[in-house]
Amino acid sequence: MSDTEEHLNDDTLVRFVPNPNGKNQHKDCPSSDNDRVAEILHEYHHRNITNKKLISKLLLAEHGIRMSEATVTRRRKSLGLHGSRTTSHTLSATVKRQLVLDQMAKDPARY
Repeated sequence: MSDTEEHLNDDTLVRFVPNPNGKNQHKDCPSSDNDRVAEILHEYHHRNITNKKLISKLLLAEHGIRMSEATVTRRRKSLGLHGSRTTSHTLSATVKRQLVLDQMAKDPARY
């Protein structure tokens, strides 16, 4: 069954969308378009905090925001925030090699 179902109501085709406002039993979790949460997740990413369990705990402790680990993962994905493993898997071998060579060239012990 799809997200939208079509029902006949008195010979009229009516489109039924379950939960169109996204309200559910998780009333404490902010909506997906919440700019404050997006800003906080960007800050954590900038601080190299990528562990979903840690982010969930920090959101509650620092900001009073309840968010499950699964929701943290979905929000980070929708914002394009990926850990280093995902980022390195998307790079070509040539780009990876060049990044390593660039870092080696900056090594002060090299001279």
